[in-house]
Amino acid sequence: MGSKVKVVHANVAVLADLKEIIDAALAVSETGNIDLLVHNAATGDDCFLEDLTEDFYQAQTDVHLKGTSAHASTVIMTDIVPHQSS
Repeated sequence: MGSKVKVVHANVAVLADLKEIIDAALAVSETGNIDLLVHNAATGDDCFLEDLTEDFYQAQTDVHLKGTSAHASTVIMTDIVPHQSS
């Protein structure tokens, strides 16, 4: 088996985007299964304290709290269960 990669522009703080991530994984799967899930989220953005804006803070908070929360984890794990090999 070779390796395949699919790039998905998604926001893990937006639950609808989680489906896009799952669909992308299934699109490159040779077996139709998702056997491994690594749940990790970050924006990679930073700024100096004096440059901090409300929008920047909100974007960081959304990803780091919503994107890695139990809710997002539960949603994505529940959605891949039918696509895991038995």
